[in-house]
Amino acid sequence: MTYPRLLPDVDALVTDLLRQALPAAVSIRTELQSDMLQHLPYVLVESSTSDDHPRFGASALVEVNCWTGDSRSGCAALAEGVRVALYLAHRAQTVRPAGHLSTYSLPAPGIRRIPSGATGVWRYAATYQLGIRPPAAP
Repeated sequence: MTYPRLLPDVDALVTDLLRQALPAAVSIRTELQSDMLQHLPYVLVESSTSDDHPRFGASALVEVNCWTGDSRSGCAALAEGVRVALYLAHRAQTVRPAGHLSTYSLPAPGIRRIPSGATGVWRYAATYQLGIRPPAAP
């Protein structure tokens, strides 16, 4: 069953933007898979949304976690690639089927390294504050 939607699909927009910008070898998901270590490099996108106004857009906190198995610097580069992809999509007002970014910020502490819990695996995370505009009405 399909339900009407007024607010933009934040996860769909962010994953679409990242898939367009990052190498195809990067797994980009909205749920943590039990075998995620078999799919490195891995990016997990999780969002929580508050509707500013359903017709005009939403504010979203988007947590992005990156894991790699190559090196700490490789994981830092992947996290930076995510940051750059979102920033450039906002700056260019890149429109995707799920909408576009109307605002972008990376509040402190910015991109941070987090223990991965697995030997030889590195993890970086960042929380973005994004304004999301829905796609134009048909």
